[in-house]
Amino acid sequence: MLTLKGRTVVSVGIGSAGAKELIEAGMNVVMFTHSPDLQAVYVKELGESLGEDYVAQHLMVIGNGWVDKDEILLPALEQVQERFGSIDAVVVFTGGPGKVENIEDVTVEEMNKDVPYLAASSLNFTKGALPYLRKSKAPRVINITSCDGRHGGWLNDPSFAAARGGLEALTY
Repeated sequence: MLTLKGRTVVSVGIGSAGAKELIEAGMNVVMFTHSPDLQAVYVKELGESLGEDYVAQHLMVIGNGWVDKDEILLPALEQVQERFGSIDAVVVFTGGPGKVENIEDVTVEEMNKDVPYLAASSLNFTKGALPYLRKSKAPRVINITSCDGRHGGWLNDPSFAAARGGLEALTY
């Protein structure tokens, strides 16, 4: 029977609520965040709801977790492997609301920023974790986007929609 208990997930963008669900399911959770300030927030929120000792055993937060920079990502993944003994899943839940609503307002500079931010950083995160995933009994890569990738950003920024569509294609 497949179980989440004892498995390790490395994640970007899942937030405290997502991490809580995974920890409650028995997983070790590693949260990569761009903000060192969020590191303390996540630990505090999860410690208050699940108990500090339990969270200390099952949570690791990388507060300078720029997954598009190998010099940060690769040593962090090595630390995860050393601490938990495996990396079994990669979960990417990034993005956010778009900045412009009309295609006429999208600039080439924004497009060249948004696509690498979402699609390329997700690719790099997954590539960095591949050596560990290949050793897992049940490896998983989960990229969570929005319907904008399929529907062209009719409610949000077209450049973010293009990035989400690229991430969806990359996942397949």
